[in-house]
Amino acid sequence: MTKQSRAFLTGIVSLIVAFSSLAACSNKEEPLSTSTSTSTSTSTASLKTPSSSKPALSHTPSSTPGAQRIVTSDELIIRTGEFENTRDEKPRTWTSGARTVLLDASRGDNIYLKIYGDTGQSGFIKSIPTDSRKFITSAFSPQYDASEPAGAAVATLEKLPADGLKAGAVELVIRTYDAAGTEQTNISIPADDSSTFKDILFIGSRVVVRYDIYGQLEHNIVAYNPADGSEVWKTSCYNSHIFWGTTTGLIPLTCDIDVQVTPQNTDVFVEVKALNSEDGSLAWKTNDVTFQPWDSSEISGFLEDKNYLTVPHEHDRQHRLIDLRNRNTLLEGRTRTIDPLTESAVSFGDIVLNDQRDLVGSYGLRVTDTKTRTVIYEMSSDEISALSTFDIYSAYDDRLWFRGPNGFDIVNLNTGERDQKYSPASTGTSNTPSYVITSGENWAIVTRENTQSNLLLRTNSGPISTNDIIATWDKD
Repeated sequence: MTKQSRAFLTGIVSLIVAFSSLAACSNKEEPLSTSTSTSTSTSTASLKTPSSSKPALSHTPSSTPGAQRIVTSDELIIRTGEFENTRDEKPRTWTSGARTVLLDASRGDNIYLKIYGDTGQSGFIKSIPTDSRKFITSAFSPQYDASEPAGAAVATLEKLPADGLKAGAVELVIRTYDAAGTEQTNISIPADDSSTFKDILFIGSRVVVRYDIYGQLEHNIVAYNPADGSEVWKTSCYNSHIFWGTTTGLIPLTCDIDVQVTPQNTDVFVEVKALNSEDGSLAWKTNDVTFQPWDSSEISGFLEDKNYLTVPHEHDRQHRLIDLRNRNTLLEGRTRTIDPLTESAVSFGDIVLNDQRDLVGSYGLRVTDTKTRTVIYEMSSDEISALSTFDIYSAYDDRLWFRGPNGFDIVNLNTGERDQKYSPASTGTSNTPSYVITSGENWAIVTRENTQSNLLLRTNSGPISTNDIIATWDKD
């Protein structure tokens, strides 16, 4: 299906847009940018004419036969009175799974979450310690598995009251909730008071907990069945870093495997691997294991569609783009974002190395089809410099949102040509188009430059389209 046909289909969308006061979301992404001193160029209808003719990618949204397509919008704020002690509409952080978005309004030991599921589903989750118990630590997670209904899990490490001279026991309490905020399971597991957990992951039928062991760098990673509290699998890892958020059914993580200390330096060698969430078995691990002197904090967990990981590699100053589903290394370079609908990778500022891995140059912009590993579109660093300003905001639905020398613009991701339907320069609108921060199976969170608001768009049929985004927010 062509983009034009897809856009026409969205003409049946029924929209209800309700805006209250604006509130900033604290984890809003900043644009990736570069600026040069070159004088501002004149307005053009494209970034650059592609050097060769390559087939454009296409994406056809899924649909439910016979069902009217509906798009809803929700401003991501906690309104006054929705929870106890929430007296204003302060900026809130959010976290997201395949079909779930959680908005965090927690205060101290009191956990307050607003949960959004499929179109029309929303609710509130509240977890507050009782007078007889004390929360040692707590964490929460959306359901990440795309094949499961929307939902969330909350884990608390709770200390029971003392019985005379006998210290109170410590329990791990895991609660799961559906998209309406209704508690589904509630189990308590005896815990060791010498450890605490760092974070949890709700994926499929497992709640995975990463424990700190007091006084050690080793972390225990344990998967529980939230229906009965049984321990399903367990592993350990030194100085682990887990990339929560994958929708692949895998749990990617890094582990320190060796430390070499010399008078000049301390080198940390790290491996990247992925575990199957159901049984903890090893799905894959890197065969080019070592990269240093970086540690796991240098690895960037992935962006929009959560199927990829970018990994720095040894001394060659390059990065590897790894497909989490099969461990394939797709690209060398500095991948900045991936279109979650077409899986086209956008690289910016890549360096060029010779056979001896010496730096000999740099790229400007490259768009690569990750399925075929072919370059769809590219610009040299000199061509980017000639723009004087080039700030990337988002890649979505075969389009690139960016700010150039003539302001905010939208171009075709495959050709660099200005989008005649949605670009402000083409439509004559004074609005700055909203763009996607992140997205899931049937939702997207969008924002607009120089605004303090973020909108959650949800649909009952297929992914959110560009037309949904523009029609919802960008009317004059």
